Order: sequence, then structure tokens, then C-alpha cells
Amino acid sequence: MTYIIAEIGVNHDGCLTRAIDLIDHAAHAGADCVKFQLFEHLHEPHIEHLALSREALEYTRGYAKSIDMDWLCSPFTPEDATALWLMGEERMKVASIGKRSTEWYLSLVEHIKGLGVDTILSTGGMDFTMVETVFDMLHPSVVLQCTSAYPCPWTDVNLRVMDSYRAAFGVTVGLSDHTDGIIAPIVAAANGAEVIEKHLTYDTTAVGPDHAASLAPYEFHAMVTAVRGVGDMMGDGYKRVMESER
Repeated sequence: MTYIIAEIGVNHDGCLTRAIDLIDHAAHAGADCVKFQLFEHLHEPHIEHLALSREALEYTRGYAKSIDMDWLCSPFTPEDATALWLMGEERMKVASIGKRSTEWYLSLVEHIKGLGVDTILSTGGMDFTMVETVFDMLHPSVVLQCTSAYPCPWTDVNLRVMDSYRAAFGVTVGLSDHTDGIIAPIVAAANGAEVIEKHLTYDTTAVGPDHAASLAPYEFHAMVTAVRGVGDMMGDGYKRVMESER
């Protein structure tokens, strides 16, 4: 069954109550995991006001686990990665490089490597050589095809990269999706994506960096239902007369 991550990110707008509400929406939709971001030490003024404190993030972690949901977080500095490690996190999501410098990104990757945690790697903003470099450093258990555009045009999704990752690295592959709507995750699941990550928001028209490339709760629920349905439809490959035909 495809593992579905509800990327809450900063769509809580720095509000803990809203973060908890989004966890509830993700759980109701049938997601397996909720994901947040920690950037206490990043010092980027345009997003600082969207941050949850470390204590608030730890509360979301406890709440998610109390309702049997996995919790995941992306650190954006070595200090933030250490903070997650001190919380007891044994798995981290390594965010895409985006438009940040290669030097900055590789220093963060090197620090996460030193913590000895399991990682999920998102590959937005990278060419294949860069992905290989990061993979050789981290040896992540999951590699996600990603295009760091918000929203991402369909022509730039490049789902066949998942096949390249599977052949090159022999690990679980999937899609971190930033397109409008729910079609890309469904097609990705039909093409063998074992992990789907998609942004969830309370309002796609809200002001913020990710709301426009996110799904409202009812859309997220529809996506989860469709992705789960793909798994049922694929079958086992053995041709026989089906019960519905009898």
C-alpha cells in the first residue's frame, strides 16, 4: 500500500491550534504520516513568522503519535537537525535544495549523516549527479522525485525519474508533488510510487508560500481515496475469470 505523507509544512501559519486541526484532517483523510518543518536557526525574514517553536512542534509530534499517525519533520539547519535528534527522532525528511546554495545544502546533509538517522530524500532543484552525491552521503531509505515549483506544471513532473531512481539506488521511490489537483499522485501510484507526499492546507487561497500548491481537506481526502483505489485496481497480474464476471 502506498505510504501517504500529509505535508503540513508551514501551512499552519505559525498557529499551533491550526497545526493540530490539520493533523486531524490528515488522519480523517487516511494519511499515514504528517510532516512539519523546523527552521529556528535559518534566519530568513520572509518565513520566520510562519515558524512553530520547537516546543510547539514537539506537541504536534506527541499529538500525532497519540492518534496513531507517524510524524516527520524537515530540519533546515544543522542546529535544527540536532534538535530533532534530541527529541528522539530516528527519521528525518531531507528537504529539496530549492534555490539555496549547494554549499549550504551539503553542509546540512553532512550534519544529518553524522546523526545516524534514517532519511527520506526529496530531490527538487537537483540534477541526477547531485542526487547521486547526496544519496552516497546519506544512503536514504526513500528517494522522492520532486520539482520545486509552486505550483509545478504537469510538463515538469517527470514521473519516469522514479524508474531511474529505482534502477540506480534500489530503494523505495515516490513523488513529492506540487502540482495543482490530485491527478499527479494518482498517476504516480499507478506507476509504482510507494510514497506520496502532498501539501495539505486549511485554505488554498490563504497568503503564504505553499497554500496555492496544496490541497484543501476535502481534496486531500479524495486524493487518498483515489491512491488507495489504484492499489486495488492493479491486481496481481494473473489473468482469470473474476468473481464480478461470474
